[in-house]
Amino acid sequence: MLSATFLHAVCEQRIFFTRHSMKWTGAIDFLKYLPLKISPIQERAIQTYMSCLREWQEFLDERPVPSDMCLKTGAPHPVVISAVGELNPLADYFLALVYRPAKSFHSNNSLNNKTMHLIILPELSLSLYVEEFLPLGVNQNSDVDLALVSKCTKDPKHWMCKNFSDRVQAVTIFRQTCGKNSIIWLGGPDVCSALGDYVASCGVTEMTECDIATGVNGQIFIRSSQHPSAPILAGMADVVAQISRSSLR
Repeated sequence: MLSATFLHAVCEQRIFFTRHSMKWTGAIDFLKYLPLKISPIQERAIQTYMSCLREWQEFLDERPVPSDMCLKTGAPHPVVISAVGELNPLADYFLALVYRPAKSFHSNNSLNNKTMHLIILPELSLSLYVEEFLPLGVNQNSDVDLALVSKCTKDPKHWMCKNFSDRVQAVTIFRQTCGKNSIIWLGGPDVCSALGDYVASCGVTEMTECDIATGVNGQIFIRSSQHPSAPILAGMADVVAQISRSSLR
């Protein structure tokens, strides 16, 4: 059984932030998807996930400069949003992305953006869970410095990469112990790099649109060759859009 102290700690993580009429959840409520009695493995996974959120929040509380957060100069100070609070971590599909588009924040709906509507959802159902490398509430997409993101993700020892890997692993363990699949779609080269130490170096099968690799805990990673927003940035060129859609299929 979960201890009263641990239950209180989890509840304390369910913090809501309001800024510019937008409300973002600061955590995900794992407990509502579990029976009253959970295993020690599940409890450790939840504790690991919550500690990752605290690490990000403590980092932001120190008021770092935007570049330390992979944001451009002048970007408003963000908040930690972490996992998409309205989505089920036991959903049919598990995606790892760089960050959630700004429209998702303004609508309080993580699936309400062009990338989801035009690229991802046509191939997958609404039973979808997403974990982001940058769990930040950014006001606009242009706030994110993608060059800094790429530089950071190339160092798997960087604390942000470790934090991301720990969150992905915690959710994977949670899913595995609940009988859900351990297949994770990685949205582009930056996400793949950030999880470099988490993906096994053997058992890789080369494909035209994506790589299939096994993880250190037996997961299956579908490593997309491009970020899912790439087709939109390329003017929705059919061949570019098809690359992402094929790897999603």
